[in-house]
Amino acid sequence: MAAAPPAPPPSVAALARQTEIVIARILEVPVAILVSAEILILFSGVLARYVFHQPLVWSDELASMLFLWLAMLGS
Repeated sequence: MAAAPPAPPPSVAALARQTEIVIARILEVPVAILVSAEILILFSGVLARYVFHQPLVWSDELASMLFLWLAMLGS
């Protein structure tokens, strides 16, 4: 039997996969922080509106901006 051929050099797909893994690791913490902040802000807005009967006027705007950042970082 003949010896196995030498392994081909890393392909573009392998390089792209490694790049994707590095970017995902870099973005994991900021995205988790943004999701946590989004949940806290929306919960505090609902709590203020329905329990204390004084809505936080800034909570919906801030939640919208955070959601846009989440969409940009997640794409």
